[in-house]
Amino acid sequence: MAHILTIDTATTACSVALVKDGTVQALRENNQGLNHSVLLAPYIDALLREHRLEVRDLDAIAVSMGPGSYTGLRIGVSTAKGLCFGAGIPLIAVPTLRALARAVANRTGEDALYCPMLDARRMEVYTALFDRHNHPLPPPPPPKTTPPPLFPKNPRPPPRGGPLLPPHARPPPQGGLPRPLRPPQPP
Repeated sequence: MAHILTIDTATTACSVALVKDGTVQALRENNQGLNHSVLLAPYIDALLREHRLEVRDLDAIAVSMGPGSYTGLRIGVSTAKGLCFGAGIPLIAVPTLRALARAVANRTGEDALYCPMLDARRMEVYTALFDRHNHPLPPPPPPKTTPPPLFPKNPRPPPRGGPLLPPHARPPPQGGLPRPLRPPQPP
């Protein structure tokens, strides 16, 4: 009988589940925002007490490893690592996007491509592409455009009196009026 404690803090949801032989036995979850540091330890304690287990009775702890909320991931991973180190049990790192794709693929059962997305803020997302068997697909190749060279092969020098000269040292434009002369200074 394998007991695995699972922890997910990669998003605004904080969840902890106790899994026995691949079946979820108990779940604690909160979707009310980023309060993982307050909820995670009590959730773990409650699940273990309900099932009369201690951390050393677990076979492993699985934790979401990202991508996701940086602070949430730090809280989840550091808690999991501390418990595993103290109890001498293995830590299983689970890629968040891969877990999302697997959950949907198992639910739908369709032979399709799965593209989970997580909000990365600032109008960006974390995403990846997986097949039905949860194998990641490689990203598309970059566009085949050639960027312009940083420095042209035969640079032309700036025109005489061009932008490299300060305004007072530039010659007057052709056909234009000459610059006014400064009156002589008294001795």
